[in-house]
Amino acid sequence: MKLRSSIGIIACVSLLVSCSSSAAPGTDDAAAPVPTVLILDGSGSMNEEDAPGPRIAAAKNAAHEFIDALPDAASIALQTYGTNHGTSEGEKSASCEDVTTLLPLGPLDRTDMEAAIDGIIPSGFTPINLALQHAVDQLPDGDAQQAVVLVSDGEETCDVPPCATAAQLKELRPGLTISTVGFRVDGTAADQLACIADASDGISVQASNARQLVTRLLATQDIDRAGKSLSASGIFDIDLGGSLDDIRAKHRGFPDVSPEGRVVVEWLNCDFGFQDGILGSIRPHTGSRTIDGLGIGYPKVAADDFYGAPLKAVSNGDGTITFTYDADPHSDAAYQITVHATGLLTGHIKSIVLCLCKPRAGGAPDQSPVITEDTVLNMTFPAGTCGDGYSGWSHDAPITVTNGDGESRTASGEFGGASIREAKLIGLLDADEDGVEEAVVSFVCFGSTFAMCCAGRSSNMLYVGVFDFTDPLAPQAIGETIRPGVSPVRGEKYGESRYIDEVRVASSAIIAYEKLIYADTSGATADLDHSPYATIEVTHRFSDGEWVSTERVIG
Repeated sequence: MKLRSSIGIIACVSLLVSCSSSAAPGTDDAAAPVPTVLILDGSGSMNEEDAPGPRIAAAKNAAHEFIDALPDAASIALQTYGTNHGTSEGEKSASCEDVTTLLPLGPLDRTDMEAAIDGIIPSGFTPINLALQHAVDQLPDGDAQQAVVLVSDGEETCDVPPCATAAQLKELRPGLTISTVGFRVDGTAADQLACIADASDGISVQASNARQLVTRLLATQDIDRAGKSLSASGIFDIDLGGSLDDIRAKHRGFPDVSPEGRVVVEWLNCDFGFQDGILGSIRPHTGSRTIDGLGIGYPKVAADDFYGAPLKAVSNGDGTITFTYDADPHSDAAYQITVHATGLLTGHIKSIVLCLCKPRAGGAPDQSPVITEDTVLNMTFPAGTCGDGYSGWSHDAPITVTNGDGESRTASGEFGGASIREAKLIGLLDADEDGVEEAVVSFVCFGSTFAMCCAGRSSNMLYVGVFDFTDPLAPQAIGETIRPGVSPVRGEKYGESRYIDEVRVASSAIIAYEKLIYADTSGATADLDHSPYATIEVTHRFSDGEWVSTERVIG
């Protein structure tokens, strides 16, 4: 009996919608099947047990899922290599000729195909070059659409570079695409598989675990759709970490913007975030899915299933948590997935962002290159920054400031309940101890538009927030906003409200200096434990997901 993951199957057959698509998931017609040769790696390295379990077991399971998902009218062949000889130097010559066609190209017979897949026993070398030639020899001559799909855990080991061969085969057969699925590969092996795909207009995807191997093998069946899906490298053939010049060389319609500073470009319904001309993040607006089929509304556990345990979790103070997942073990790419949380383990996905934002383990904190005075003066404060309805000023829409000032606005343009002015970068602090420093920002919140501002001392308050800028397009709050406290009155159930007069960053803490708002008018101040004109030093430290405060009277 073959085991299947229900989450994996759902994601596998889901349509991979591009940033530019407005269609609802499941409404597009499936791509017409083309004659396809599936090549499964049978080299000795496929016996390694790090999938988890043997790599060949994961590859077979993925191949079974692939066959299950094919339309009945599919025409397919199955090929392998490295199964008849070993890996000793004396066997290399024979093993480098060891390419086997298990089932020739013909109408899909699922029973025969699954039996042939199960019969593969890895043992030898990796003759990718020869395998590609044999695969194409089975396909129809001429310009007809046809495909080769190669699943491999390594590079060519028979001294014949396969990339040039892929280009030659493509030239002879213009309708040919060769797609590669690299399983637990990096370095030269990953580059070689990518080169094969690039030379033949196929797609190249990497898989780090068995679940990813299933979905990414299936993605090769619709190259156009896969290219419009968010993968660990990017989207639309636009690579994370690429330069603005490189992107515009591929896409002449891509906007030309300043190569200096932080720039956000909207194109094909995605936000592309650049720092000094280098692409650092991709934020789809609506409708997009990852290449694994993960999209808005999916349960958070589905992200865990594909990408493992989160590397980082940050509460945004508005009922959502942003989880950072490893998108590629061999790069700084990560998925930041924001979830409407019902707990750390449950909830449904609200947004997905790909960014160069993987937390660094150990070492001294690193300042994010996007955290500058100008960044804070023009940042977007998340919904709920100014209050939650119980304290402060409630707003369900974010507040984007320009030169430090901005108003919350709903999607229809109406006032959203709060405004911010005088946003200012106070300093940097690695509050959550992930090795990357966050921005400590002070700002004034009030509950009206600028035109109506403001009434009374307590309606115009200085607050402090700490924001993670690993995704510069949508800074994430670290814990709740820090607001001024109250000084208790002896024998009463209330306290005298204070305001933040000054704030600074000191080592691993935020120090705020607070004073009474109405020190000169309230008769109750005589019952305070301190002078109504005293300064209260409040020290805030981040612990177990929240800000913990201690205070003392200093004058």
